[in-house]
Amino acid sequence: MSLSSHLQSKEFMHSLPDLSLEKLKDHILSKGRQWYDSNPLESETIKKNCLEFGLDCDAQRLKNIQHHILLHYYEKLIPFTMTPHRYAEYLKTRMTLANEISFIKESLSQKKGVLLAVCHFGAVELIGPRLACEGIPFTGTLKFATAGLSNAAKSAAQNLSKTGLFAEIQFIEVGSTTSASPLEMAAVLRRGELLMSVFDELTRYSTEVTLFGKKVLGGAGLQKLVSFMHGEITVCIAFAVRRENETYTLHVASLDTRDKSIIQTMYRSFETITAGQLDQWYFLHEGIPFVK
Repeated sequence: MSLSSHLQSKEFMHSLPDLSLEKLKDHILSKGRQWYDSNPLESETIKKNCLEFGLDCDAQRLKNIQHHILLHYYEKLIPFTMTPHRYAEYLKTRMTLANEISFIKESLSQKKGVLLAVCHFGAVELIGPRLACEGIPFTGTLKFATAGLSNAAKSAAQNLSKTGLFAEIQFIEVGSTTSASPLEMAAVLRRGELLMSVFDELTRYSTEVTLFGKKVLGGAGLQKLVSFMHGEITVCIAFAVRRENETYTLHVASLDTRDKSIIQTMYRSFETITAGQLDQWYFLHEGIPFVK
């Protein structure tokens, strides 16, 4: 059984509206810890990835990385335990904007699409909803672990938007049999809307980049999307860094669409933002696509 299936059983998902944040976090952390103790090979994957990058991975670093992996699941489930009003208050009081995002609103007001590149780092699950609190509608590309979670997420997004506290939230399910994701992604940008997509996932369109001195396959095809749009979009990169006491800082920066190595630029930004907090890159528990 995978970690996501272990944490997100049908019974547990149905119980979410009755849970407090504290109980939700306790459940995720305790159940997750049990899973890691029962699946030692998962810890070996993290250690191997760290060593490939030349990073020390002692017992404390391993524990920290696993802790942030579990926090990712916790943050994904937070909206299911709150009313839309409480969730909006949570996001606005817990996540500060490190820099101005007026350039995103300006681009959208001119019907110029915005590609927001994110990665499996920090509180990425909260980025979209936080922007929606600022009146910025978005479409996120993602994979759902189960059909139940997919349906629950879509229903929750609709409920948030209906309140007027959040702009419209939509999804493109990558890998779904009913989704032609590349075409749908381009269509979002052509309509002058915001598309949020990860750049550190392996796809058949990934390209070779350097990360921490190692060659990896990255970009998830976003370079093709930028090229296809002929630079007539705004490209940004965003990171939500976890801070103390369950607070977050959202960093957003624009990138030059004329940059022929725009994916490498994304990875350089990633290296900069993760300095001293690499433990929040929860993708370390996956098979990193190293170039051999």
